[in-house]
Amino acid sequence: MSGTVRELSRDDLPAVAALYERVMRSGAKQPAPGLVNYFERLLFGPLRREGVEPLVYVREDGRVVGFLAAYARQLASADGRRLLLGCSGQLVSDPDARLPGVGVVLLRRFLAGPQDLSITDGATVAVAEMWRRLGGRVRALESLVWIKVLRPVSAALLAARTRWGRGAAPPGSARGKSAAPAGRESRELDAAALVELSERLRARWRFAPALDLALAEWLLHELARSAPARGPFVARQVTGATGRTVGAYLAFLPRGGRAQAICVLGERGHERRVLDDLFACARAAGAATVEGRVEPHLFEALASAGVIIRPGERALVHSEDGDLATLAVAGDVLMTRLEGEWWMAHHLDPLPG
Repeated sequence: MSGTVRELSRDDLPAVAALYERVMRSGAKQPAPGLVNYFERLLFGPLRREGVEPLVYVREDGRVVGFLAAYARQLASADGRRLLLGCSGQLVSDPDARLPGVGVVLLRRFLAGPQDLSITDGATVAVAEMWRRLGGRVRALESLVWIKVLRPVSAALLAARTRWGRGAAPPGSARGKSAAPAGRESRELDAAALVELSERLRARWRFAPALDLALAEWLLHELARSAPARGPFVARQVTGATGRTVGAYLAFLPRGGRAQAICVLGERGHERRVLDDLFACARAAGAATVEGRVEPHLFEALASAGVIIRPGERALVHSEDGDLATLAVAGDVLMTRLEGEWWMAHHLDPLPG
């Protein structure tokens, strides 16, 4: 039995959520409470653009047997040139449907969209191979993770729990919504400050994410809503010796667990200052380690910060413009975890309210 690919509609959300729950989450036939609503916020919110819509594969009998999430962002250059960025998100196919190649069909349709550049930042080995076969290229540095150990004993216990299949953090450590104590040289970062800093730093790259106030507010709000599952969310701007903002970071800081940096930005020469403030903030919050994605603009600062480097989830890029793809692989296009799907919480419990 064959099928067709079409854009996701709101009427598909219950079927998509049920498929995702059964294949990627608990294995249950019914989706977790809140999963349909969470998918609706992500897939029909400000990250949706015409031509870069999420896709479903529908069998002849009307059953949804495949799903590919898709999100859109704008990239901008210092001289005002704009590009459309498409992020490939969750890719799920129903193993019971016995229709081989559903994932490839969905991915090929997504990559043929109007976006100038396509990315994924959480690819499995199988998905990464699909991307390669369709012309995708690996972003090698961004496929690595850095780890800063803050409390060696707690970090060792976390590693042991993970090895034996238990939770990654002590029970209750990822609860609570209040921000952790601030580092010594930082203050709270709001949406307006994030937009201002992003625009000021854009000249460091050939292209960097474009943010307006409404999108920045939405992103910060959605990140904060994930606190019950990930730990308290902090957004901090770091000041230099003169009191001027020189960088910022967004991170989750679970007490006793693994803090996760979503985005770390800094003026050239101030990256280590931003990282040190992040480490101080995480230590004050009681985190055992801080982790983040290796990114070219942070490489020298990370090299001097005593971090551990290990393989992470695969980050890939695709573009019909070979020069643009080369820029992205070389690190001349800024794309942090905030631009992809990494920060989203569809796979976590509890789901964001």
